[in-house]
Amino acid sequence: QWASGRAEPAAKRYLDFVGVVAWPGEVWATAGSEGYFRFDGQAWTEVQPPELQGWKLGRSYALGRDVWVSLQQDSGEAGHRTFKFALGHFDGAAWSITEQSSGLQIRASSKDDLWVVMKKPRHFDGKAWTETELPDPDAVPYDLYARSKDEAYLVGKNGLAMRWDGKAWTELPSGTRED
Repeated sequence: QWASGRAEPAAKRYLDFVGVVAWPGEVWATAGSEGYFRFDGQAWTEVQPPELQGWKLGRSYALGRDVWVSLQQDSGEAGHRTFKFALGHFDGAAWSITEQSSGLQIRASSKDDLWVVMKKPRHFDGKAWTETELPDPDAVPYDLYARSKDEAYLVGKNGLAMRWDGKAWTELPSGTRED
C-alpha cells in the first residue's frame, strides 16, 4: 500500500464568528457558545473570560477599549427551554454582567449613550436603562447608528427609518415602506 509522507492535519474546528471588535493591535471575534477569539496581529488564540463562563456570546460592540456583548443562557429540553439574557461589559480591566434583554445589535456614541436594538430599543445614559417607544407599534428595527445623545438613526423592516432627538423617535419617510 501507498502512504503519503506527511502527517494528517489535526481535525479542524469550523465556527461562525457572529461579532467583531477591534482597536490598534487587537481584533476580538465572538463565536456564540464557543467563546472569544483574539488576534494579536500574528495569530488567533481562544480566550474565555471566567466571568462569561456558561454564557453564549452574541453581538458585540466596542467604543475605545470598552466592549459590550449580548449574552444568552438556555436550559431545558426541546419545547420546554427557558432563556436568560444579559449584557456583558468589559471596561478595559474587568467584565461585569447586567441581566436584561439583549437585542439584535449594540451601538454607542459614548460610555453614557449606549443602545440595544430590539422591538423597543433600550438606551443606557451611563446610570440607568430606559426602554424607548417607537411611534409605530408594528415596527421591526434591525440596526441603529448613534451619533450623540440627542441624535440617533434606526432602520428596519419594510423601509423603516427613524430619528432619535434625545426624547423621542420620529419617522423619516423613506418612500420604500408598504403602507
